[in-house]
Amino acid sequence: MVGSDGTIYVANLAGGDIIYRSPIEQAGATNHFEICDPGWRCVNDVCKHICPGDCDLSESVAVNELISSVGVSLGTTPFTQCAAADSDRDGLVAINELIAAVNRALQGCSPPTGSIGQQLDRIVIGTGSAIPGASVTIPISVVGSAGMMAGVQVDVLYDDAVFSITPNSDCTIASRLSSTHQFGASSPATPSAPAGKKRLRILVYSRFDSILTFTDGLVANCTFQISATGPPGSYVLDGERQQASDTAGNILTLQAQDGSITVCGGCGCS
Repeated sequence: MVGSDGTIYVANLAGGDIIYRSPIEQAGATNHFEICDPGWRCVNDVCKHICPGDCDLSESVAVNELISSVGVSLGTTPFTQCAAADSDRDGLVAINELIAAVNRALQGCSPPTGSIGQQLDRIVIGTGSAIPGASVTIPISVVGSAGMMAGVQVDVLYDDAVFSITPNSDCTIASRLSSTHQFGASSPATPSAPAGKKRLRILVYSRFDSILTFTDGLVANCTFQISATGPPGSYVLDGERQQASDTAGNILTLQAQDGSITVCGGCGCS
């Protein structure tokens, strides 16, 4: 859209922002829009670094913007409320982008440095068993992190005809991390889960006043309720969309190890 003064208003649907262009000075001039790398935005035909988590584009990141960024990551806050948290402009806010936003809040806005981490880690979704009508707690742990991990996330897909869970009350951070890290859990609507499945998202991230790493071990527990009519059998807990970050907001390569819940028969679990 072109305003009365010639300013061009461009809506970036992927990034959720509106870019304001300088007035057109020459009639019939060809409009030129610079293509910028991820983490940079074109403002008046100049690529400018957008500070991760700088929701209002004020070139600083405040605590309320970090909270909005976490909400976008969990799917509980509209993406448009903080499109700047999505540094790579893929329509999602991952754990490394949250850590990068906390870095910018603590250290000020500057172009990103560093490279993507190559450490190979695993996030392990545990196993458990119980009878129909009972509850079962599933541990979620990390291994192989070499003490480099500052945050981690994973989505768990489960059979919603047999199991139910209230994420913000039935999932908790491991006690060993409760003083150094924060935690979020949700049932995001996007991306949509496969038929017969529901999505549970787990997010462990740094405090807003410091960025610390954690060692291998338990990071969270989630307690599922088994339907009273749940058929006996073994049900897979699929892990996907897993990602980890170091203290600089660099991605650490992460694999997910699926878990399972066994619903025992009428004689109980042996």
